[in-house]
Amino acid sequence: MLVRRNRARSSEVSKTERIADIFMKHPLDRISPKEISRELNMDIQLVTSIVNRLRSEGLIERVSRGKYRLRMEQTIADEVILRVSEDYLEMSSEVLPAIRTRLEHQLSAREGKPLDRMVRMYAEVKKFGGDLMARNLLRLAASKSVEPEGVKVLISAVGDRALHSSDQVSSSEVRGGPSK
Repeated sequence: MLVRRNRARSSEVSKTERIADIFMKHPLDRISPKEISRELNMDIQLVTSIVNRLRSEGLIERVSRGKYRLRMEQTIADEVILRVSEDYLEMSSEVLPAIRTRLEHQLSAREGKPLDRMVRMYAEVKKFGGDLMARNLLRLAASKSVEPEGVKVLISAVGDRALHSSDQVSSSEVRGGPSK
């Protein structure tokens, strides 16, 4: 990840490490370079440059214009997400038996990362049972395998990505559907 350069004093922390540390300490927060600049008393251009580098390295992701947060994959391992997905499938199928086959298909799909599959499963449950049901079932499934802070991160990431992907579908439907 981040490598410390040789320094006269070994206890000195690099600016990149200080900025990355802010994201690590606040994994759910959407943080702007301007906020970091103020908190760390650093030049805004330098902070923006470092934030862009952290983004290109995959540590953080852009969530809206000028706002960034820790990437979900940095917080919860794929194996854990798969375990949560299996629990989510079971719980959702008990509540909404009619969608079990659809959820099994999403879970067994080979394309995409485990988080992407989880987002597709969440979207299916949301479509049939509503957002509140989808979130509560995800919270229950995640709490079996993930620490409380990780549950919040997972729910936030899955919910945001599901919302973003449904926005893209909605806007293409408004324009007359996808081009063929």
